[in-house]
Amino acid sequence: MSKSKKRIRAVVLGGSNTVMGLNPDYRIGYLWETFKACKKRGWKLDVIDDLSVGGTTIFNGLFRLKSCSKLKKADVLIVEYALNDTSGHEKDRKLLQHWARAYEGVIRYALAQNPRLRIISVILESRTAPAERRLSMIHAAIHRLSDVYRTRVIDIGRTLVETVGPEQACSDLYYLDSHHLAAPAVEMTKKALTRELIKAVSKRRRKRDLPEPMDPFHFADATAAGLDHLPEGPRIHRGNRRFHADGLELAGKRLVFTLVEGKLLGLNYICELSTGPAFMRCGDLLFHVNVMKPGITAGNFDFLVAASGCDFLYPPDVNRPAETRTYSISPVADGEITKTVTPRSMSLHPVNPSPTLAIVGLLYTGRMVDARIEDVLEPLPERMAGS
Repeated sequence: MSKSKKRIRAVVLGGSNTVMGLNPDYRIGYLWETFKACKKRGWKLDVIDDLSVGGTTIFNGLFRLKSCSKLKKADVLIVEYALNDTSGHEKDRKLLQHWARAYEGVIRYALAQNPRLRIISVILESRTAPAERRLSMIHAAIHRLSDVYRTRVIDIGRTLVETVGPEQACSDLYYLDSHHLAAPAVEMTKKALTRELIKAVSKRRRKRDLPEPMDPFHFADATAAGLDHLPEGPRIHRGNRRFHADGLELAGKRLVFTLVEGKLLGLNYICELSTGPAFMRCGDLLFHVNVMKPGITAGNFDFLVAASGCDFLYPPDVNRPAETRTYSISPVADGEITKTVTPRSMSLHPVNPSPTLAIVGLLYTGRMVDARIEDVLEPLPERMAGS
C-alpha cells in the first residue's frame, strides 16, 4: 500500500473514556494514544465523525449513528459502550434484552449502510474488586454478536485481569477512578486497538450479505428524529469547542405525539442548570424522570449534550407486540406521578420554579403521527416542591 493511501477513516461511538481522547481540552485516554501509535507506524487515524458522548449508552450511540452522514465513507466503526451499558442494562432480563436489540441494531444498520465497514467493539469495564466479579452478560453478548456478524472485539477488561491478576487489576495503578482508565490500562488498550485498526484496513473487506438477525425485533430500523422531524417551537443553541447543539425548548410547554405500533427508545437533550425533570407520559402513566447530569450541578460544565433511555416505560415482557400509544414530554407535571425514575449517571434536580427542557431529538420505533406543542398553563405542586 502506498504511503498516500495509509489512512484509516473512522467513525467513533463511545462514552467518556473515548471522549477523553478526542476532546481538545484533554487529549488523554486510549484514543489519543492510538492516534500517536498509528502515526509512528506510518498510518494516519482520521476520525471523520466523532459521535462519542460521556455518560451515555448504546441507545445514544444508535441515535447519533442514524444521524451520521459519513458512515459510508468510513473504513472502521469503533464502538466503546460496554462499560456504561453494563451498569445500566445488565441487572434484569428486560433491560438486557432491550440493550441487545440496540447493540445489534447498531451493527446491522452500520453494515447495511457500508457493507465493507470493519466494526471494532472495545470492551472496557469499571473498577471491580475480585469478590465482586461475575460473568458479564453484556460482555458475553458483544462477543456473540461479533461472532455472528464477523466483527472484532478488543476485550481489555478480560486482558487486564489475565495479565496482572484480579487483585492488581482493580488498583489505582490501572484506574483514575471507578470508571476511567489510568496510563497502564490506556497503554494496553492503545496497543490492541492500533493492531486491530491496521489489520482491518490492510486487507480489503468483501461485501457480504447480512446474516439472519439474532433477535428479529432488533432496533436497526429505529428512527432518529432530530429537530427537522419535530414540531416548530422555540429553539436554543449551545456550543463550545467540542459540541454544538440546537434544542426545542419546552419551558412551560409539552411535546405530544403518537407512535403507531412503536416504542419510544431514547430522549436526547441539552442539560444545563435550569433543566428540570422530564415528565414523560405514556398512555395513562406519568413518569417523573430525573435527567440532571452531576457535572452540571457540580459546576464542571455550563451545559452537556445528554441522553436518557426510556425502557422504564414498558412492562417486563419486552416481547409483547408494540402498541399504538400517545406520549408527552414536558419539564412540568400535568397529572399525578405514577413513578419517579433516576437513570444511571443522573442525579436529582435543584429546586427551580421555572424549569426548562431542550429536546435535541428522539429515538423510536414505529411511525410518529400527530406531533404537536401544547402550552402547560400551571405547574403542579409536586413539581414546585422540588425533586
